[in-house]
Amino acid sequence: LFPYKENMLLSLTPDGVLSGYSLGSLDAESCKIKRIRRLDSLLVPAVAYRPQTDTVLSFCGNMGDESPCCITEYSLEDDDMMIHSRHYLDVSDDTDFFLGVHENIVTALLGSGDSIITFDFLNPPDSITIFGNMINSEVIYSFEKTSGILVRQGNMDSQKLTLKLLAGDSDFDIFQASSGFHNFVNSDSYVDLTEIDSLRKRIEENAAARFVVSYDDKYFGVPTRIGDPWSEEMNPEDGSPTSYSILRSEQIYYAYNIDISEKRYSDPDGDELYKLLRFIHDNPGGNKGKMPFGDDITILDGAVYLLNPKSENRENAVRFLEYVLDVFSGKIPGVVSEELYYPELESLENCYVQWKCRPLELIGPVLNARNQIIAQGDSLSSGDIKKLARETAAQVAMMIGE
Repeated sequence: LFPYKENMLLSLTPDGVLSGYSLGSLDAESCKIKRIRRLDSLLVPAVAYRPQTDTVLSFCGNMGDESPCCITEYSLEDDDMMIHSRHYLDVSDDTDFFLGVHENIVTALLGSGDSIITFDFLNPPDSITIFGNMINSEVIYSFEKTSGILVRQGNMDSQKLTLKLLAGDSDFDIFQASSGFHNFVNSDSYVDLTEIDSLRKRIEENAAARFVVSYDDKYFGVPTRIGDPWSEEMNPEDGSPTSYSILRSEQIYYAYNIDISEKRYSDPDGDELYKLLRFIHDNPGGNKGKMPFGDDITILDGAVYLLNPKSENRENAVRFLEYVLDVFSGKIPGVVSEELYYPELESLENCYVQWKCRPLELIGPVLNARNQIIAQGDSLSSGDIKKLARETAAQVAMMIGE
């Protein structure tokens, strides 16, 4: 327990089975705890409340290169709990520590009184702000330590993000869209990176990176974690309704028939969908030898950083995007595992990008039809399956505007 405000204390409890702790406020009268946020740390964090700014400071870390020990300041007023400041510390595995705060001065006592470090939070470092929920923390830690630029992070759903972009808000610099991604790509809500030579050249060095972020002769962002989410390694052929051959065939159907960037749906009568549904009906546990569309295809997906055209910190935001490209192209080794590097493609033939062919708002009817086939099984005749395919395809065609 740590001092808080009025009759309340800050509490720390282990956060489930994951490495981390839940920070909460404990009411001394009712003894009830209200959760505030999660702190990622293998160490038991030290926490201090700073009343001047209504923020909480934590000293935590994982004693490793990827998640080093650091002092972090979190807002207790903002819903997104955005990071205010971060200072990295080099400590040993057996370090004991104490954290205190007085006005704008933070004091960290390390070891057995051997080291006392103070920080002045009235003079924060240069910073950029990112909204997104698929941010590589190890990349951010490394960039901050290398550049001295603080990366503030917050999560925001696509609807709120769209409103902020439409309003021309400049309080964030980089963003990731979690859903309705094509809506952002089809708008003027991002900076075309072909106009920034340092980013354009880096993107063009890797065919997979260029392919994922290319649209209408523009590069709309910087990709990370490029890979095929529907590989057999990720989805084994295990005799279940989610076997590789079933999920893979479904994704191939999307790739061959849907392109949301062109508002194209090539199966309005449901003939190809019937092949997919009939395959699932006849092979409820999957069958790699009878996949209806073959398997000669590459599907690429990845999280993408987009640059806000209203960013007031563009120079530092571009530095961050350059760093991301250098890390995932392998130019800066040791930050992420080599498995996360951009793949090297020999050819882009039969290569598809997931944001174009698998928009979540369009595939719902197909998922419902697939689940109906699995649930009803042998009770469905060939005619029933054809009827279901036609009706489902008509729904998709109407939704995409065909």
